[in-house]
Amino acid sequence: MLIKAFSKSQPLKIQQVTEILSQGIKLLKKLPNIIEENVPQGKQITIIGDLHGQFFDLLEIFKRNGMPSNENPYLFLGNYVDYSLFGSEIFLLLLCYKLAYPQSIHLLRGNHESAVYTKLYGFKIEVEDKYNPSVYQNFLLVFNTLPICAIVNFRVFIVHGGLFNQRNVTLKEIRQINRFNEPGEEGGEYLMEQMLCSNPMEQPGYKNINPLNILLQYPENTIHPIVKIRFFDLDNLPNQYGVDRAQIGIPHYMAPEIYLENKKFSQKADVWSVGVIFYQLLSGQMIQQLPPRLNKITLPCWDIIVGMLNPSPERRLSCNA
Repeated sequence: MLIKAFSKSQPLKIQQVTEILSQGIKLLKKLPNIIEENVPQGKQITIIGDLHGQFFDLLEIFKRNGMPSNENPYLFLGNYVDYSLFGSEIFLLLLCYKLAYPQSIHLLRGNHESAVYTKLYGFKIEVEDKYNPSVYQNFLLVFNTLPICAIVNFRVFIVHGGLFNQRNVTLKEIRQINRFNEPGEEGGEYLMEQMLCSNPMEQPGYKNINPLNILLQYPENTIHPIVKIRFFDLDNLPNQYGVDRAQIGIPHYMAPEIYLENKKFSQKADVWSVGVIFYQLLSGQMIQQLPPRLNKITLPCWDIIVGMLNPSPERRLSCNA
């Protein structure tokens, strides 16, 4: 029933949402900072990264991989919200599964489960539009109770963001972090901030995987490094392509109206995001502002791109255009 209602963009009653969030706080705050999961031989656990409000992608994952159950558990790594219109539906659905079947789903915190990010990237507007400011504050309270990392089979350390800018951080220190607040910059909370968001940069606009965070050593007679996950006995996972580098893209995919906190946004925001991706695939470069048409992009394709990247939602192409 919940999936059917959310699929039709039917929000729950405020009292229902408040109760779900309240029960979620009671359950999650009892959990340790580190979720330890043992997967028996022959079984599996499905690990899911950023969803960012893509509710129908989540349904497709369940369709292909099966619904969560004690025999088919899932581990979600955070960033359930922002950048799209269904962050509340995703988090409420997953939280309901957690409440009904606690061992079927494990929910970690990402950097977007915070007041700062949700205010900047759309979730605050979404919740206040569908419900009210009080419900938004309750979401933040639940976010503050989410565990911050997991260890699977005593070997694999899993976290949303990354490792630390100092060496020799221990599991004991992670267990002692006070996670029940917004990520801070002092003491243990600074460790949590790094675990939730680790994007080292060499220059503004770019992120890269910091070798000091990732690489452990180069074995003799090989160019492939052994990564820090080796500490958990998985030293057969070298990075065959060296140190990865990628341009920070997510802000570039956001429609202009999402940046304006006092304006509501609709599905036209997703049209903008698809337009940016479309241009990037055809041109091979990230778009900063709409340039003159490249010769390798045909006029019909260019007309579609221009229509999708119209700064005005009212004049932007719609899904039905």
